[in-house]
Amino acid sequence: MSMQLISTVIYTGEPVYRTNIPDAQRAVEEECRTKGGFVAPAHLLLENWPYTEWLTANSEDLSGVVAADVPRLGVKKDDCVVATYHGGNDGKWGLLPPDKVARALELREQKKGGLNDLYAAIFSDLYKGDVFTPLVTEGGMPDGRSVQVFSYEQLLAGEAQAHNADCTPYVVVRPLALARKTIAGYETIDRLTDREGKVTDSQVITYAGSKANAQGVIQRAKDIFKTEKLGVWHPFNNKQFNPEQHQGRLLCLGDSNSGLRGDGNLLNRGRFVRVEAEPRERGLVHASATRENVGSVG
Repeated sequence: MSMQLISTVIYTGEPVYRTNIPDAQRAVEEECRTKGGFVAPAHLLLENWPYTEWLTANSEDLSGVVAADVPRLGVKKDDCVVATYHGGNDGKWGLLPPDKVARALELREQKKGGLNDLYAAIFSDLYKGDVFTPLVTEGGMPDGRSVQVFSYEQLLAGEAQAHNADCTPYVVVRPLALARKTIAGYETIDRLTDREGKVTDSQVITYAGSKANAQGVIQRAKDIFKTEKLGVWHPFNNKQFNPEQHQGRLLCLGDSNSGLRGDGNLLNRGRFVRVEAEPRERGLVHASATRENVGSVG
């Protein structure tokens, strides 16, 4: 399949499938080592979504209570937030690398935790100390890296666009209260827009990496899905969801029903996409996305 970014770069890629997520992560890592490229994040995959197969992104929804004030993000100590990590060209994962996901599955098999009741990874079972607060406050990762952290308002202002263009990893922090406003489920596309059809939903915009990319997602959904419905899913209003627990899951993309999945089960299968950049002359525009021109996936 091919995807085209605002940055005059064509990304070509191939899916790597395994029957569980950590095996799929390791397999796509090996493909990247031997063939080059990196694992596609959600915002890149959404450039030409929908595809003929469901896909797992190198993007993660991480949530919980923050143990410090972060004035530049409008976050106060003890606020509950959702931090969406978009991986990229450094070849790294967020807080859910394959060894941690595998450990979570192992602990669950042993009935010792690892996954919560909604099948998200429990970070206190996988890491020593609080790894969530450093990520939110300064983009600090357990492996010593640091990534740029944007507030949702900064994302709306287009400040992450350079990161989208060259697939530099970054994090977007939203208040949990905002994330909960998304009406989860297989419902009408109009719930994600204003009366003029402009996208307003924070989950769609955050996953897409910008309002412009999110608007493309909405338009293609309207053009392609005859039901005029789009699945957008999250766990944040589920009665079993613990807003204070530090937890995380990988993002997935499916068809009109599955749509944009932020409620993915870490016990699921994995299908990641290894992508490579192919520079082109400047002046290119977005490729049109139809089921026909992305039908080579899978």
